[in-house]
Amino acid sequence: MTKRQSIRNFLLLAALMLFPVTFYYLSPYLIIRGGAEGILTGSAIMFLLMFLSALFFGRAFCGWLCPAGALQDGCAKVNGKKPRTPAWLKYAIWAPWLTGVVLSFVAAGGVKAADFFYMTDHGISAVGVG
Repeated sequence: MTKRQSIRNFLLLAALMLFPVTFYYLSPYLIIRGGAEGILTGSAIMFLLMFLSALFFGRAFCGWLCPAGALQDGCAKVNGKKPRTPAWLKYAIWAPWLTGVVLSFVAAGGVKAADFFYMTDHGISAVGVG
């Protein structure tokens, strides 16, 4: 294993271990809930930053920092096979989610405020969920 792969694996493992802390900044639920109130949440800001970084750096986030990427790599090492996902599946997941995000902001009358710590207590846990 090259030094670069070792660094990549370390960063992926760190991202996976920190997932309980970063979960709410990668949460589609908080984006839609905040959107319904016209609030641009920290989660929405993170997704926008990931989208913009993907335009310039491709899939670097998924390959180096994404907790799901760490799980995928780990499963591939245990199973010995690369994951095979149907190409249409990403559209089946993303299209309804993005539609929900847009509709929630439209129903609220647009973005009225931005709150990076929306529904988080000390930045790591959702409060008032449920």
